[in-house]
Amino acid sequence: MRATTVIGFDFGSYWIGVAVGQTLTRQATPLPALRNNDWKAIARLLDEWRKRARDAERDREDFKQRAEQASSTANRLQGENSRTEERVRELQDTVASLNRELAVMEKRTEHLRQHLRTNG
Repeated sequence: MRATTVIGFDFGSYWIGVAVGQTLTRQATPLPALRNNDWKAIARLLDEWRKRARDAERDREDFKQRAEQASSTANRLQGENSRTEERVRELQDTVASLNRELAVMEKRTEHLRQHLRTNG
């Protein structure tokens, strides 16, 4: 559910009660009362809240754009991390293979040493 700001008016004989509410929280906050028939004050109030709504929408769009950029960066880094992990596994396999070859070479070297000692 998307939050919406609403302005409520309670027209009385002498005063107009005004409150601003949020549909998401279902709470309202009273604003200073206006004199009845003070249409200029009502127009100023509505202009102020329209400006706030435009500012909030612009902020929301900026936040949405930054969130999309962050998500894109996270996906790129995840891909790079996957490639790095794959490369590390390849290097670990190479090291393991070289260690096996080294062990075989050490056995051969030891065998040759023994052969040289006995036939030397």
